Formats: sequence, C-alpha cells, structure tokens
Amino acid sequence: MSGLAQQARARREAHGISTGRYLAGLWEKTLLDDMSWCVGRSRIRLSRIEDGGRNRILWDPSGARNIGEETRSKPDEYIAPSWSWASIMSSVEFAPFSYKTHLCQILNVQTEPIGPYEYGIVAGGHVLLQGRLL
Repeated sequence: MSGLAQQARARREAHGISTGRYLAGLWEKTLLDDMSWCVGRSRIRLSRIEDGGRNRILWDPSGARNIGEETRSKPDEYIAPSWSWASIMSSVEFAPFSYKTHLCQILNVQTEPIGPYEYGIVAGGHVLLQGRLL
C-alpha cells in the first residue's frame, strides 16, 4: 500500500490538492471527506499475506462471494484505526461528492507508525472531533 499512497500523494499535489500528513490510508488536509467511506458492495475480497516478515495486502479473486453471502470484513488482528478504510479487508466505497460545509471540526488526529516508514503499518491511532449532535 505504501507505493499506492506515494502515487496518490503525487497525483493530488500535481492537481493542487494539499495532503498534509498520511494517516493510515487517509490524508490530514482532507480527513473529514476521506472518512466518508463505507464497506463496498463489490463481490471481491482483499487478503493479507505474510511475505518474509512483511505484511502485504492483495486483491484475492478467489475470495469472490455470492450475492447474499455474509463475509467478515473486520480482520481478527488490528491493522488500522476503525475510522480508516484500511481497517477492513474488503472493498470500500467513498461518498461521490465533497462536503461544502462540515458539521464538525478536527481537534486532534494522530497515528502511531510501526517503524520508520511514513506509509507503513500503524500500531494505533485516534481522531478527536467536535461538532453538534443532530
């Protein structure tokens, strides 16, 4: 995923979109919009494999499921904060729009990377939001 994150940052910045810090699959400057995701309806699954001490996440066509078949998208072990799409092992869908006005603001957001890699696996993370309860 780190290669994809590097490419995503380069593309966003080439189009004048500021990214800020990388936060377990999301970007600091667009975090409220980036958190507008849900588990996808696609019939593919992602698999996590051990590759010489490194964890890799790959598209797994053999994990395709029949319509109506239930699958667990939450892995048994921790891989990312629950507010990140990276916390599940399934396809995701993002809101097809960007909010003009947000109903909350970010007070604090942190992730705890494991190792020196900016785009690597995290041990934990949190986001503190403030807004009105509707």
